[in-house]
This record gives sequence, C-alpha cells and structure tokens, in this order.
Amino acid sequence: MYQIITKDKTTRADISDIGATVKTFTIAETNILYPWKDLGNKKRGGSPICSPYFGEPGGKKRHGFLRDTKATGSRIILPDRVKMTFLSKADNIYPWSLKHEVIAVVEKNTFSTSLRITNQTEERAPGNPGFHPYFTCENAQMVAVHIGGREYSDFSEKIRIIALPKEASNSISIVMPNRIITMDLEGNFSYLHSHIGLWTDARDRVCVEPILYHPDLFATNEGGWMEEYGYIDISMKLSVKFT
Repeated sequence: MYQIITKDKTTRADISDIGATVKTFTIAETNILYPWKDLGNKKRGGSPICSPYFGEPGGKKRHGFLRDTKATGSRIILPDRVKMTFLSKADNIYPWSLKHEVIAVVEKNTFSTSLRITNQTEERAPGNPGFHPYFTCENAQMVAVHIGGREYSDFSEKIRIIALPKEASNSISIVMPNRIITMDLEGNFSYLHSHIGLWTDARDRVCVEPILYHPDLFATNEGGWMEEYGYIDISMKLSVKFT
C-alpha cells in the first residue's frame, strides 16, 4: 500500500499494489471516494481499474484480471505520485500478453489516475478498460450526474450505460448537496465514443464509471483493439469543489 499526499497534507490517497486500486481519496479527512472494503465474496469502494475489459463479456471473470494482479514491474514513488507496472502472460481465458502501467497523482483537491495497456503479442488484442470509482454520499437518490447537457439520477442496482454525446466535452459533473466533483476524461476517452456506467447497491455510495466502449462490444469488430505491440491510454481526473 502506498500513500500519496500533497505538500499541504490536505489531499491524500492510498493506492494498493494489487491492481493499483485506489483504496481511499480524502480531502481534509473527508472521504471523496467510498473507502474500499472487503465484504467476503464482494469488494466494494475505492476506485478499481477494470482491465482488459469492463463487465462480464462472454461470462469471463467480472471486470478483468488487473484488479487482482500484484505489481511485478518497476515502482516509482514520490510524495504526491506513484507509478506501477503489471505484467500478465497469455492464458486460455485471455490469450494475449499485456503490460499495464498505472500512474496516480494527487494535487490540491484533485486526484488523477492514468492507464496505459500495451499489447506484447504479435497479433492484435482486444481491450475495453474502464475506471470504477465509488463516490461516498449521504443519499444516492440526491446525486445528479451531468453529461453532455443532460442530467441523470435515480441510481439503482441495474447498471445504466450512457453514451457520451459526440459533440459533448469529456467533462462530467457529479453534483451532491455539499460538493461538486468534476470528472475529466482524457487519452483514448478524448476522441472515442466512450460511455459512462451509473450504478449503486447502497444508499451511501454511487458509481460513475467511465468505460472506453460499450461493454457488449468487447472482442467484436466495433470494440477496441490494440495492434501488435500497440497500446490504449485512458485517464481520469477528479476535481472536488465543496459547496
């Protein structure tokens, strides 16, 4: 586990070396992300990275294998940032070798994470990564998400997948009674027709999940592919303003 913190010590995050999952993100000791918890057969909270795919395409392991993989490559650790590398070999479930590189950074009232997936196989490989942040709240039904000029609420246990309008910016607002969280998406999110998943299973947390392609498109002609030794880049920046 690595803790990164700003110079004024107000903004901090705890990052696991298992999948680079963000366990906590706090500002002035206030939880922005719902703290990660292991509830037996379910893990909830924080911000896991879902890769090389999001969801359960074809009955595969839910949300990919990165979030259960220990960092095996280099680690670069500074007070306000950490970089980790994860190597995976081809197997009968995902028959392509990959390198995942993750960088997490804190700035005042801000947390950023970026992911690069590199295909290390001499043939193209499918990829549809996403981030899975759980935001803490007092009441999930009082949270509104603004995407492309439209407002979405009414979170439920059935995930709702929303396509980002092509003409809209990749900046999303998550509005709560006492704060506004701006989610800025960059990298391949910036020029692809990306998606946002809205979901919750409890009153005190909501998930607003950026996904590169619709989960059903994994390994199809319409989904994402990395050419041999090619890569996918995605990043997410969370900026918090208290109201």
